[in-house]
Formats: sequence, C-alpha cells, structure tokens
Amino acid sequence: MKQVFKIIGSLLIGASLGFAVATLFIIFTTDLTLKEFLGKFSNVELLEMCGVVLFSIIGFLVTLVLHITAHEGGHLAAGLLTGYKFVSFRIFSITFIKSARGIVIKRFKIGGTGGQCLLSPPQRPVEKINTTWYNAGGFLANLLLSGVGLYLFFLLDAALAKTFMFIFSGTGIFFAILNGLPLKVGGIPNDGYNLKMLHKNLESKRAMCTQLKINAAIQEGMRPKFMPAEWFNTPDEESFDWSNPLQSSIRLMEASYIMDCGDIEKSHNILIEAYKNKEKMAPLFVNELVCELIYTSLVIGDIVKAKELYTKDIEKYIQLHSKVMSSKERILFTIELLMNNNNSAAISILNSIKNRKEDYLMQGEVEMDIALMERLLQ
Repeated sequence: MKQVFKIIGSLLIGASLGFAVATLFIIFTTDLTLKEFLGKFSNVELLEMCGVVLFSIIGFLVTLVLHITAHEGGHLAAGLLTGYKFVSFRIFSITFIKSARGIVIKRFKIGGTGGQCLLSPPQRPVEKINTTWYNAGGFLANLLLSGVGLYLFFLLDAALAKTFMFIFSGTGIFFAILNGLPLKVGGIPNDGYNLKMLHKNLESKRAMCTQLKINAAIQEGMRPKFMPAEWFNTPDEESFDWSNPLQSSIRLMEASYIMDCGDIEKSHNILIEAYKNKEKMAPLFVNELVCELIYTSLVIGDIVKAKELYTKDIEKYIQLHSKVMSSKERILFTIELLMNNNNSAAISILNSIKNRKEDYLMQGEVEMDIALMERLLQ
C-alpha cells in the first residue's frame, strides 16, 4: 500500500510540474496574463481538464526518461572520447554490462539514482587522466538536448508539439542545473560537486580512478582479495576526509578487501572507525557501512552490537536490495546463522545465491560473499 501511495504521489508531482511548465509556456507565448489564464478554467469542461492533466503527466514522465538516458549517455560518450573503457550502463534498474559473452542485460538498482554509467579509466598516470569531461558529459548532454528542444519549439506550429518541446527543454535545463551546480543531493555529491573536488584535490582524483577500476574488476568477476593491494591505499589520517565520498568509498572498499583476505577483526576496526564519522558521510554510504558492521560484529561474536545496529530501517534497506546485491543476502545469512541460530534458513539463503549467481551484476562480489558464507559454515 505504501508503494501505491508513492506512485500516486509521483504522478501528482509530475502533473503539477508538467502543468506549471505548460502554464509558463502559454503565458510567455501569448498575450494572456496569469489571472486571465486561470480564469479560463471556470469555463473548461471536466473532460477537457482531465486531458490537460493527463498530457502534463505523460509529457513530464516521457521527458524525464529521455533526459535520464541522455544524461548517462553523455557520461558514456565523453568518457569513451577521452580514453575510458565501457563497463556498464544503467537506466533505472535495467543494466547493460560488458561480459565475456558480449553485452548482457541484468537488473540492478541503487537507491536515490535514476541511472549510472560506469567506465574504467585509461591506463596512464592519474595526473594525466582527464576526469573533467567524464563528469561534465551528463549535464552537457542535457543542455544540448534542451537547445534542440527550444529550436524545435520555435520551428513547430502544432500547439501540443510546442508544449511538449517546452516541457522537454525545461526538464533538461532543470537536470543540467541540478547536476551541474556543485550540490549534494540526498547527501550524495552530484557531477558538479565531483568536478569541484577533483579540481582541488589530487587524492580525490586518485580515489575516483581507483573506485572505477575496482568496480570494473568486480563486475568482470574478480574478488577483492585478488586485486592489487595498492588500490586500497588511502591518505593518512591528517589528510583523509570522511565527508569526501570519493575518499570514504575507498576506505569502505578497503574494509571489504581485508574481509575477503580473511582478517575480519581488522576489517571490523576500519568499519568502527568509519562509524564514528558517520555524520560526515552520505546516507547511502552509512547504510552500507552499518550492514557490513552488523556482519563483522556477528562474526567476531559481538551479538549485542549487531542487534543494536539491526534497526527496522536497516532491515528494510537490506530486504529492498537483497535480490540484486549478494552482500545483503550474506548479511541475512549471517543473521540467521549467528543471531537467530537457524542453520537451515542460513543454508537456504546460501543455496539461493548459488542458484541465482549469474543474475547478479557484481560477479566478483558474489564470489566473495559465497566464500565468506561457506567459511562461516565450516
């Protein structure tokens, strides 16, 4: 039922935005004032009003999908033109990923994101890798398409076509501003914010390139323990910035690397250190941090700490991502095995992951998670 209300809410927001843009279009392209325009609705039939609202909803939703696709396509084009290699391309939960069999389609999603384009950086010194175009490609693509939309707006004569192009251009400009201005949206830095960090800090640039290499290797099936140890090096405490997502993500990846190598105690200590700085981190990173901290706490025998961390919100987060992220199934497995003492439920989760192994996007992560679960059973 809650999901139904979310859908209804999204449609109402879409209708409101679409109607607002359509209203601005009419006011700016005719001699009507806002008062005169709104006054005309007293003479409009209900059926005609429903048609206007429906067109506003459809127009906004269509342009939303088009601009999300264009945004990620902009990252892809700019990255490929500056030497990056294709890894995966996601629109909502539909993901195109490069594999040994060619391009395959899988389902994957990250809360708070409509899409994602992942590339691997060129094989050259970090100082010589261009990160500007890769990050700017998304909002530049939105601006470019908005310009095309405005051109068609003045070229076309049909009222509905002109209205759609006005909505299309307005949505694109909104996307460009939302992603181009240095902002943190929901605690997650946008492209403009990343550009700002990369321009000022070589460590941030190194962290971004390393993160891309790690993600590419994991998607290609490599476990973290087999990756070069230097990939997981982070700055010393004096220069390390937990509020910088590019740096903090590498520290969390380092915890996974050490965990996969078998030193759960050391991994736990890194996660504890991160948890002390959770107020500085993006909410998405904090959720991932807490999930892994529940796992390490259970493995080292701190059941009390694990129960304290396993709140209703974290339980919902784990359940939401459990079908597309094997790490969340590993958390549920460990909870059943070490918190609930339910071996049969734990084994059932492990068998389910093995049966669906090829469905997951992060193949290296699946290999690691299965190995960690089997290690606990032994």
